[in-house]
Amino acid sequence: MLEPKTSTLSYEVDPKDATIEIDGHEANVVDGRIHVKPGSKSIRIYRKGYFDFTDRVEVNPNRDYPLKVVQLRSDDASISPSDKLLAFRFYYNPFLYHEDRGRFALVPVAFHVEWYYISLGLGYSWINEKEDPDQSAQMPGSQQVSETDFNDAYVTLRLISPKIWRMKFYVGKTLGTVSKIEKNWEETQLSKKSETYEGQGGGVRFHFIPKWSMHGEYMRLKLEDKETNFKHSQDRFQLGFSFEF
Repeated sequence: MLEPKTSTLSYEVDPKDATIEIDGHEANVVDGRIHVKPGSKSIRIYRKGYFDFTDRVEVNPNRDYPLKVVQLRSDDASISPSDKLLAFRFYYNPFLYHEDRGRFALVPVAFHVEWYYISLGLGYSWINEKEDPDQSAQMPGSQQVSETDFNDAYVTLRLISPKIWRMKFYVGKTLGTVSKIEKNWEETQLSKKSETYEGQGGGVRFHFIPKWSMHGEYMRLKLEDKETNFKHSQDRFQLGFSFEF
């Protein structure tokens, strides 16, 4: 029995180092051309860090098929920290929960540098709480607190897991300082208290589209008043978004 005459499929792929499989086997590609036997062929083109391209072609005998250009779409969400020697990530954490502070921060930002599975970051948040003053609080020179500012600056060191589906888990340690400034209705400063703290905890980052992710984090903080040396503990939760560039 004579072997059926082969046909030729032609592909131009970007990125050029992507792998082409036909019926589950890596194809022998010469100058973008692949010689195949007639029949129904399942095509898969893939590369790590990109979405797969799949196709099915009914190949007729002794035919040269026209060139097909395939550009794989980048999937940065699938790249783990080890795939990038150095990555930079900007965090925005609008929802913060502290036991003694407001839930929404007005300036909730952080900047992290990721190297392999290690992340080092600097962060800052400003929380402003206002109270509805009564009539006596609106007298000139009132000593009743009508507004409180929390200024929180910290540094964080994290260990990040490899990607599991679209999630990355991390644990870390944080060192920081927070100042609490109380003002009256005239915005005159009544008092200022500063505390240093250290915390341990972890979180999860969900990569829903390329370069963007959502995250949730829990940290147990141990605070110390700089003036009185009074020590106490506090829970901190935060939710937000981050962008890699």
